[in-house]
Amino acid sequence: MENRKCPDCEGELVKSKTYAYGETAYFWQKPWGKPWFKFAAIGGNLKLFPWACMGCGRVFFYFDEKEFEVVKMEYQKKRVGL
Repeated sequence: MENRKCPDCEGELVKSKTYAYGETAYFWQKPWGKPWFKFAAIGGNLKLFPWACMGCGRVFFYFDEKEFEVVKMEYQKKRVGL
């Protein structure tokens, strides 16, 4: 099990089994570029996994680490280009 600490209370964060339940899914869309498909989960939308804090009860959303590194590099390239 992955371990993370809550940024607010330092409690333990527990990752959800999935990023989606029923018809609800959590995505983040890059504010730069245009997605290939407007209503599809590909072409700019990234999955976010909910993590619940066992200390304060808050829920946080995090990228998968591999996806985060790609987004971070894209952002830095776009920012330098501005």
